[in-house]
Amino acid sequence: MPALSPTMTQGNIAKWRKKEGDKIAVGDILCEIETDKATLEFESLEEGFLAKILVPEGSKDVPVGQPIAVTVSQTTIKFQLLYCYLLLLCGGHRNVYFQYYWILNMKVAFIDRK
Repeated sequence: MPALSPTMTQGNIAKWRKKEGDKIAVGDILCEIETDKATLEFESLEEGFLAKILVPEGSKDVPVGQPIAVTVSQTTIKFQLLYCYLLLLCGGHRNVYFQYYWILNMKVAFIDRK
């Protein structure tokens, strides 16, 4: 939860404007956060994808500093795919297959949402 004012200690997630898998750009509104004084928009500071929402819409009293979402860059996804592929070539552990499959599914979800 970002501190949207100097005195903010907690906030509520009023509404998510982006969904998991959505492409985000700098300045895109990710969600609306209610404080004790106002409802403010939280903007993305980087471009990439909204990979996972950790705090659902309607959550109350989320402390400042608690992660509310995970974002990833296109570069991150490419490096993860390459890393998993190299592990598979080198006889990696079976968990690598699941990680590789999960990353591929996430990438397909991104492509489908464009």
